[in-house]
Amino acid sequence: MSSYRDYYLSIVEGKKKEIDANIIRFILLPLSFIYSFFPFLKEKLYQTGILKSIKLDVPVISVGNLSWGGTGKTPAVIEISNILKKHSINHSIISRGYGSNSQKNRALIVSDRNKILEKPPLASDENYLLASKLSGIPIIQDRDRIRAGRLAVKEFETKAIILDDAYQHLKADRDVNILLWDSRVTPQKAYPIPAGTLRERISAVKRADAIILTKTNQKGSQYELCRNFFEKLCPDKRIFTASHKAVEIKENDNDDSEIQYDMESIKGKKTVGFCAIADCDSFKSTLEELGVEICQFFPFRDHHFFSEKDISILSNAFQKNKADFLITTEKDVSRCGSLLKKAGRVLYPVISFKINEEEEFEKFIISKISPLIS
Repeated sequence: MSSYRDYYLSIVEGKKKEIDANIIRFILLPLSFIYSFFPFLKEKLYQTGILKSIKLDVPVISVGNLSWGGTGKTPAVIEISNILKKHSINHSIISRGYGSNSQKNRALIVSDRNKILEKPPLASDENYLLASKLSGIPIIQDRDRIRAGRLAVKEFETKAIILDDAYQHLKADRDVNILLWDSRVTPQKAYPIPAGTLRERISAVKRADAIILTKTNQKGSQYELCRNFFEKLCPDKRIFTASHKAVEIKENDNDDSEIQYDMESIKGKKTVGFCAIADCDSFKSTLEELGVEICQFFPFRDHHFFSEKDISILSNAFQKNKADFLITTEKDVSRCGSLLKKAGRVLYPVISFKINEEEEFEKFIISKISPLIS
């Protein structure tokens, strides 16, 4: 990751507090107003009926966020899928497939009810991870969510659909609109791009049926402050909280098998950390919670596909620091596992996403969906 990008991110994410950062943020605010006007206008065009949302033949749950990533959408989708599966609701998951090399003009079935059909780079890392975690659930990758939804109904007799990362995709009508918000981010100080990380103005929260405040157990969480803010902004919305925690450690031994380790066994071990996700700081915090000694940490841009040069850098760091292992995210292993092994011994934590109000959330989802299933 370049130093310029690091510097910019430290400003817009509010990590840099110096006067120069505040001045740059102030200069960028007018551009944020201009940038955010267009999604605001699009929202109003849909609300007034000038633009029409298309309704699929089955109930739809949308999961998304306002920021440019890092709130925990993928584990949230897994949690909702497991709820539907528990209630024997035949469903499919549809995602755009950021960071993939799939064709724009067709749907890609990443997995059907029997097996995984596509891997990265054709399948996105998120969709491949979903397919690996959710056996028997069709995962369809397509920029055109309506086309993918119709395919799911036709090919898999789907009774419900989960749209991954579709909060801004207003063309697709939805019956449940779930918004994720990183509880470490102060909503009063969150601005649209480029002065901040929001894709839309904060008022867009009002479109949600429910808000999930994520990462409430991590350092810097301000979930009570967030809850109070959203309760005032949209008092009719349900608000839930979620925690993210490492529950086990695995080693990517080869493409078909994994070795599992006790989490206590890696405490105090020397490691070189790296990741290519939207929220690298969150992953670094997870490593600190695991109690490993982080000799070096390499953050890459989201969806980065590791090159031979990257592998050489990681391998050199691994040897130079005499580390016991390299450690990265499960998502990065799913995308580049075979290549990453060239750098050295690679471990990854399996992260649990837990809704703290588990029973209430399950009842909320099922009460919204069940009456709509024919």
